Amino acid sequence: MNKKFRCLRKELGLLLIGCMVIICSLIPSKVAVHAEESDLRLFEKSDSLSKANSYHMYSALLYTGDYLQAKLVCPQDKDADFDLLLCDEKMNIVKTSSYGTYMHNNKTEDENLGYKSDKKQQMYILVYCSSIGQNTGKYTLTYSMTKNGDENEINDNASEAKSFELGTETIVKNGTIDSPADVDWYKIVVPKNYSYDMVGLELSNTSKDNQLELQLYQNIANNGYAMYQVGRGNRGDVELPAGEYYLKVVTTTSAQNFNRHDIPSYKLQILPVIRPDKVNIIELNGYHGTVVKKDYDEGVHYRIDETKPNAITITGQALRVNDKGEEVPASNAVITIRLQDREWKNLNREDMADTKVRVRTDGNGRFVRTVQFNSTVGGASAQVHDDFGQLVSIHIYDYIYIDILNNNSVIGKDSFYVLKRSEYQGL
Repeated sequence: MNKKFRCLRKELGLLLIGCMVIICSLIPSKVAVHAEESDLRLFEKSDSLSKANSYHMYSALLYTGDYLQAKLVCPQDKDADFDLLLCDEKMNIVKTSSYGTYMHNNKTEDENLGYKSDKKQQMYILVYCSSIGQNTGKYTLTYSMTKNGDENEINDNASEAKSFELGTETIVKNGTIDSPADVDWYKIVVPKNYSYDMVGLELSNTSKDNQLELQLYQNIANNGYAMYQVGRGNRGDVELPAGEYYLKVVTTTSAQNFNRHDIPSYKLQILPVIRPDKVNIIELNGYHGTVVKKDYDEGVHYRIDETKPNAITITGQALRVNDKGEEVPASNAVITIRLQDREWKNLNREDMADTKVRVRTDGNGRFVRTVQFNSTVGGASAQVHDDFGQLVSIHIYDYIYIDILNNNSVIGKDSFYVLKRSEYQGL
């Protein structure tokens, strides 16, 4: 048992012997209560502790198969040390959450714990103050009981994080955030001999009402856990040297606004990213697409007819040139496709000329992306002749540049025509 809880354990034992189990503040104020065993039962309480080695205790009745999840928002004070404990009906300490206090952006890390009950039982949640800071010691406790739970549970604390070593393949984890008190922790290990440049992180969420966020941490404690947040957001690529890193999936929706009928399911992807040096555009596809081989001044290029909306589908492959000069697939790279209409640009209408979209390559560096763009000007023309040299029609068109960018560097190029109309001669 953690040394700092030994005295507390003795005190809890005395409370039990004297039949004096006092529930501090009695029952916490209820955010939402649903009597059915199968439904989410959710509670939230704000209070304060002003003395070191003091605590408040809250009652939680669990049924068979219930998941108990608790979150403690600690005082925002570098000198305060608040912990979260779970006790059974005999006042035995079953679980603890005891991160080292570390301030980041004027905030300390929340304490979280999770527990699955194999029987009907009375449990007690303790908010414990080991040391008090200069502030008032205010905290907010949120806890819930639910039958829901994904295959990764229990992983509500960094000490219980599901661990994976990042290799050359994408890691995909599916889960649910079943209440405002639920968090899911994962640990990724970046090996010393890794062959990728960055790590891609993507979190998608099925819920419309309950928002999720992905947070990236390092454990800066020599013993135990002191979690330092190094990033947050649901999509991005980060440079991670060899070492251990922690990911936390959490809802940013408050207990008051959490919609229990719209439980968020998420998909977390952890991708090894290789930066591309070049992109080969393999194929273009669009409305009435064909290859123009003559008559147009710009030469041989793919052409589509104008439609509503205009769109072009681009298939390509991103490549990395290694130290041996060999081209290898740039897997999981994020690149930007930029379309630029020359005719709109000549009119100084950058707002109509440029279209940009981002796409991530697959494990083989390949991508397929359909890009919609604005209507054309019809600013260029070409005389089209038959095999005998006779003028047949005049084609009115725009010329579109395709640039593939890695950051701001162009690493691939192509172009195509968009035929606005044909003016036939002799009609």
